[in-house]
Amino acid sequence: MKSRLLTTCLLIIVCLIMASCGSLDPNPTSNSIAFFPPRVTGMWKTSETGPTPLGSWGKPKSDLAPYPNPTILNLEVSFLVPFGPTRVSMWFVKALGPNDDESSFSSTGGATVSVSGASSITTVIENTLDYGNHTVSISFAELPGGFYTVYLSIGDTLQQADILVIHTVQDIPFYLRDFVGD
Repeated sequence: MKSRLLTTCLLIIVCLIMASCGSLDPNPTSNSIAFFPPRVTGMWKTSETGPTPLGSWGKPKSDLAPYPNPTILNLEVSFLVPFGPTRVSMWFVKALGPNDDESSFSSTGGATVSVSGASSITTVIENTLDYGNHTVSISFAELPGGFYTVYLSIGDTLQQADILVIHTVQDIPFYLRDFVGD
């Protein structure tokens, strides 16, 4: 009986260790699938004319500044490929606001069990690009308003940017009304 229990415990430990190991898949899009959606930490406010920040709210995740942000329908992301040809991937995921609760938890027998709450990943580009400046357009016309996190992988570098998509006034969190209205 003790040896069976010990064997079971060792098997569980080995399975947990294997499950905690990261994927060896070099594709950054597949590595971004997580159990939890990303949480917004801050964002750059930009105009329709370009990525130069007009201000910031919170703590942006990187220097990546899609424009315009906040946006109503379309977003532009400009970036430099420092050497070419280089593998470039861009994708975005619906994100949680800083005060939003993750509602994908259930409690069973006193334990909190995570039920995958990640939104689907929308790939914008996954290609090899030459050296130079590039701009990619993203349409949010068919997607719900709210927060999103945009990921840009250039070679071994990953940048993230939080954005706000506004289709109706209800898409603007109360704590961002002044930021959006500036």
